[in-house]
Amino acid sequence: MTIPFTCPHCGAYSQVAANYAGMTGPCAQCGGTITIPSAVPNPYQGDAGAVSLPAQRRTSWLWILLAVGALACLFVCGGGLVALLLPAVNAAREAARRTQCANNLRQIAFALESYHSDHGCYPPAWLAGPDGAPMHSWRALLLPYLDEELADEYNFDEPWDSADNQQLWHRMPMVFACPSNPDSPPLFTSYVAIVGPGNLFVGDQPTQASQFPQPGMTIAVAEIDGHERIPWLEPRDLEAGSLGVVGDSSQPSISSNHIGGANALMADWTVEYLAAGSLVPPPSPVASP
Repeated sequence: MTIPFTCPHCGAYSQVAANYAGMTGPCAQCGGTITIPSAVPNPYQGDAGAVSLPAQRRTSWLWILLAVGALACLFVCGGGLVALLLPAVNAAREAARRTQCANNLRQIAFALESYHSDHGCYPPAWLAGPDGAPMHSWRALLLPYLDEELADEYNFDEPWDSADNQQLWHRMPMVFACPSNPDSPPLFTSYVAIVGPGNLFVGDQPTQASQFPQPGMTIAVAEIDGHERIPWLEPRDLEAGSLGVVGDSSQPSISSNHIGGANALMADWTVEYLAAGSLVPPPSPVASP
């Protein structure tokens, strides 16, 4: 005759000989001290010698409560950790976008310098049509240095908004799209020339590098945040005389979707971050061509 027994410490199930009933000793599985219960005759087994013990089950409510508490703590702590990390993650992403924006301006600078090497001057802000009105943008003039395929397809014999040239509107080179500006691709430019006397861009008249003895003090190209919504092929930019402070949403201004300022490409090809609310610096004095 055997006695079925469940260890109250580790839950191990075993059967022990009936002659050990009432004896105390170590559990074979966990070593905890156990006492073998007395056998209770099973009325359904007759005299066969089998025994039936009262059910011995460990109370599991404590473990359930502990598990639920642990899960709740994990959820609360995990949510708190995410809340703490999210601003840092967003800041890192914005820093990366701002860096890419500055790299876009450096690529534009390389194209401007390449144009100057080939033509002996910088491109004008726009080319005039037969009626004297702006017909093509400096962005179109830089296409051979940014996207040769688009340069081959663009038709300078027709206005920028002709039916043929409109087919290229939605193929804007990504160098003209600030990654922080959701409205820029694939049509609206994030970068405009600063146009006016003393600047690198002066209407339909080209300028030369020799005219700028202090190029680091003159803004050549700067960001706009998209509220102007200028198609990238349109010969339209920012007039230097109308600029006030950086980030002024009440009028056309140098602006961006970055935090606290906007990138600007200076005429010496360095990129500066202009603080929001600061006055746009005037161009440095220029020499005659």
